[in-house]
Amino acid sequence: MFIILIVEPIEGFNPLNPDLLRDPKYADLSESDRAAKCTEVHQARLVRALQHIRESVRPAVARSFFVKNWITLDQYKEVVPTVTRAARTTGSTQDATMEEIHDTFSTTELDPLDVDLNMPMPNQDTRTCTKNNNMLTMTLWNANGCNRYTVDQTTNSLLTSSLIFITETWLLSPLRLMTSWQQYHTYGIPLEGQSRGQMGISLLVNPDCPYPVTHFPSDNPYVLSCQVSTLLVHCVYLPPSLSDLEAMDILDGLPHQSHPSQTNMIVCGDFNARHQHLLGDSRTTTRGIKLFSWILENGMTCWNTQLAYGIPTYCAQGRVNATTGEHFNSVIDLPLSWFRPSSCVVVLCPASTTVSTCSPSSFVESE
Repeated sequence: MFIILIVEPIEGFNPLNPDLLRDPKYADLSESDRAAKCTEVHQARLVRALQHIRESVRPAVARSFFVKNWITLDQYKEVVPTVTRAARTTGSTQDATMEEIHDTFSTTELDPLDVDLNMPMPNQDTRTCTKNNNMLTMTLWNANGCNRYTVDQTTNSLLTSSLIFITETWLLSPLRLMTSWQQYHTYGIPLEGQSRGQMGISLLVNPDCPYPVTHFPSDNPYVLSCQVSTLLVHCVYLPPSLSDLEAMDILDGLPHQSHPSQTNMIVCGDFNARHQHLLGDSRTTTRGIKLFSWILENGMTCWNTQLAYGIPTYCAQGRVNATTGEHFNSVIDLPLSWFRPSSCVVVLCPASTTVSTCSPSSFVESE
């Protein structure tokens, strides 16, 4: 969004630099007092800013400020006095207990920082990408039907992926994919007179995934949600059969945070939305226009725009343009993030989109 609005961030800016404290009434303060005053002023500004952020996203922003030591614990609790751990169900949220968060839901109220989910919290170690122990890689695969007996061919070709999100699996309950990877499903919908279903989203978790994964079960057939470390991830499949209003209602219903440990949100999947300006696609659809507005209104970053502009994510081998002789392709599989990561590199291919993250706040896409 910075690029769209032609705003250039100041690299290396330190808001705690005492030299920024230029009010004459502080001129006689010692260096240590100036540093303390600068911290006090900065914290006050952040607290005021938090009070103007929408309630649905305020806890996650406040949590991010706290773990970065930008605000104190008391200031955090002042802005977010009571936070409940929630898991998304059918059209609403319920509070999940610590023991039942994977399976069932019951009501419990937590202290804002009672976040013992056995998940690594952001610290100096997790903010520094180490290739061997905390590189997280997420692959998005638009399958258009997934053969559950040969899925190992996919996992074997993506051994560096920590997570594989698969859209349009066509998998019906209670079937499972034949793989040793841990798996979670939003099952497809049966088709009359056929043995397979339609729609469906699956998540495969590599046995070597460096972070614990918590799946949030839901009856919503268009969404699969999970938490990976401090990332809240929603994978969506919004079929063309949905009206634009229905598709946007689904996106509007995605929680920005279901637990105070979540400091960023990723929304990925097959949106079936096309936009020339946003994505570099060959045409713009009405859903694409609405999605563009939704991204801007929610302060999301579209990584196709930033790093893979105009690169198709879907190619229909059976459909050829009669005029150009080229295969039909489009940019409809998108990774979006709530907070902008610090550094990224990307190469996309039509078969899949792979997103690698060094930490919960920065990720890199690669082929």
